[in-house]
Amino acid sequence: MRLGYALSVFLEKSGKVLVGRDTRTGGEALQASLVSGLLSGGCEVVEAGVVPTPVLAFATRLLKMDAGVMITASHNPPEYNGVKFWSGEGMAFTPKEEEEIERILQENPKRVEWHEVGSSREEDVLPLYFEEILRGFSLNRKFRVVVDCGNGAASLVTPLLLRELGCEVIALNSHPDGFPGRGLEPVAENLKELAEEVKNSNADIGIAHDGDADRVVAVDERGRIVDLDKLLALVAREEGKGGTVVTTVDASRVVEKAVEEKGGRVIRTKVGDVNVAIACKETHAAFGGEPCGAWIFPRIHLAPDGPLGALVLLKILDSGKKLSEMVDELPQYVMLRKKISCSSTQKEEVMKKFATMAKEMGGEISTIDGIRVSLPEGWILVRPSGTEPLIRITVEGEREEWAREQLNRTVQILTTR
Repeated sequence: MRLGYALSVFLEKSGKVLVGRDTRTGGEALQASLVSGLLSGGCEVVEAGVVPTPVLAFATRLLKMDAGVMITASHNPPEYNGVKFWSGEGMAFTPKEEEEIERILQENPKRVEWHEVGSSREEDVLPLYFEEILRGFSLNRKFRVVVDCGNGAASLVTPLLLRELGCEVIALNSHPDGFPGRGLEPVAENLKELAEEVKNSNADIGIAHDGDADRVVAVDERGRIVDLDKLLALVAREEGKGGTVVTTVDASRVVEKAVEEKGGRVIRTKVGDVNVAIACKETHAAFGGEPCGAWIFPRIHLAPDGPLGALVLLKILDSGKKLSEMVDELPQYVMLRKKISCSSTQKEEVMKKFATMAKEMGGEISTIDGIRVSLPEGWILVRPSGTEPLIRITVEGEREEWAREQLNRTVQILTTR
């Protein structure tokens, strides 16, 4: 309840707020508490019920709301829950705005008087999203698609959108349920059933989402879970023709290769979809995305949109090529990752060590998020975790021998006290 009231104070106690949730069992209780706080702060609340996060963000802008709140823990396990805030333009709150909400929470300001308490109503926003999204899409082929929504909020959207476009849809875990049939993060170990079904049913593609559908992952017609960096590169190439594409510092070099092939350019930003959205807005980018499957299509809106991403993938397949062929044509790089333990008090010292190492290597150095050094053979990224006592190391190269050598060397230098 206090969180809802803090948002009302942030909105100066007169805002219109759209509230939605995913399928987690605690969502309804949290929504009731949040709405109570908003009403006690004088806000007008519209309750959207169970919707994907991109639908909530999209409708926030379309309905001219002052803010949107999505109750979800996204790709995290079903026992977790949380909130995501959205601005009136349908973009995630910036870290600065979130910090302001936290500051207000600590102050515990006075509630509005009885005659200023807000009101609430329910509204089905799914038709608004369907109408706007389908307006810009059509397919020339009838695809057979296997869709795995993880029993999350996408269950109400992606299978229906695809059927509206004439696809034959085979649905797995695609009914809303707070007790999902697989892990909510769409990673390889959770998508074995999807991969098998794509092969067994001779489908053209498999699609998977996380709990709130802000991510999309694909399985090719051979039953292979597509490398997420290559999938990002494929979509970025088609969406960013001749324009600007935004991605994060940890994305593969294959993104640049694919985008530049079509005359576009790539801008890198901090990890996190809100950072991608901010950069998309500032640079008027044609597309933005992270390797995790969070893709932003600025021509539509500034929220990562899994269902929309699924439609874009099918539009790319409309060319006649198989997904496996398009993916295999992209350059192949070797990416290695490692995490090393590091207390918060030691992180600054460790990063200084790598900064010295990076200068000695003579490559191009970026400090947008951690330290990234780019060399002709590949790149090395060292980032301190903001939430855990860890330093994350990522190395990518054309040759595994080079990548492994750089990883081992970096680990050795950073762990030597």
